[in-house]
Amino acid sequence: MTTASADSGSTSTPTEEKITDPEAMMASSVVPAPQGRAQTQRGANGRFVKAEEPESESDPDVLPDGRFLDREVSWLQFNERVLQLAADPNLPLLERARFLAIFGGNLDEFFMVRVAGLKRRIATGIAGRSAAGLEPREVLEEISVGAHRLMDLHAAMFAEVIAPQLVEEGVTIVPWDDTTDEEREELAELFRSTVYPVLTPLAVDPAHPSPTSPGYRSTWRSS
Repeated sequence: MTTASADSGSTSTPTEEKITDPEAMMASSVVPAPQGRAQTQRGANGRFVKAEEPESESDPDVLPDGRFLDREVSWLQFNERVLQLAADPNLPLLERARFLAIFGGNLDEFFMVRVAGLKRRIATGIAGRSAAGLEPREVLEEISVGAHRLMDLHAAMFAEVIAPQLVEEGVTIVPWDDTTDEEREELAELFRSTVYPVLTPLAVDPAHPSPTSPGYRSTWRSS
């Protein structure tokens, strides 16, 4: 299931132990971990107190570099936590499958909105550095590495862990060629009674070029 990425180099298929153990996934995060921030101290009355800072020869008015996280990379770290929930063997099996679906939907929207926004900035010449100190092209490179590795984990998780366990519980994904005549008739009736009435026809001819297919929708061609 794993493919090699030109950005991330050759990768190997994750083992089942690594996939199913949330702590192992946490320890070997495929997305750069965020930098932790020191907690503000509190006094006995619960009020915040100013922490004593060590003496330094540097200018106290100069803020440290790297104090900001990149928004897009931080979002990938969030979606990685969703994938870690799918790897948790203590959760019910269908919940784990649901978290895999949530991860995939989140990543689709991330590329449609945030990655598209970065590419628009590059195309229009608005390529200034963000608060994290990265240019849009550098952010895209970081996204490419992290997203490819997350997608490899997501695919391997389903194929090697979740799908076999679903089969054991009697839940299978059956190709159309493997269905019986009775099952095909039931599916055909479901299409006629439920799907067909809500379809929206789109005319395509020389006077009406093919329309743009909307996102998150299926388009069927008939003649």
